[in-house]
Amino acid sequence: MKISDSVVKLKGIGTKTAELFAKLRVNTIDEETVIKMKTGSKWSAIQWLISPSAAYKGFVLGLTTAGKLFTYISSNGKSWNIASNKVSSTALKLNTEYYVKFTFDGEKYELSHSTDNTTWTADFTIKNVNPVSNDGIYRIGVSYSDKTPWLGRVDLNGSYIKVNNSIFW
Repeated sequence: MKISDSVVKLKGIGTKTAELFAKLRVNTIDEETVIKMKTGSKWSAIQWLISPSAAYKGFVLGLTTAGKLFTYISSNGKSWNIASNKVSSTALKLNTEYYVKFTFDGEKYELSHSTDNTTWTADFTIKNVNPVSNDGIYRIGVSYSDKTPWLGRVDLNGSYIKVNNSIFW
């Protein structure tokens, strides 16, 4: 992927969400997305932390009603063919700051979390060589259907996307 092939900018949607315009060319062996966030005060609903603007157009990260991280991953843009509601066994704590890291190294996807951005707890690994489909726009704080908003806080200054060891956003 060439950074010059992609455009990234943020656009506010209401007061609690943002869109990340990132048409990544993801035939790469090294991609890492880290989101710094704080959980909300309750687990009353499924919460989507990051999602594509339409179903099957990339990957989804969120929290279940039990405070566990989940993901959906598509490589074909037509179904969640790599992961469909893959859920961590570890519940996060309410009102706590975390870093959530989603990586792909050409052989596997990994989801992990940390409270200090140094020591990471693995949530799960999915072995798959197919890169994620990135046909759309990523949304931070809401699902692609404008439902299930994020009830916590996202720190964009502490978040990044790294591609081939270069900070992309």
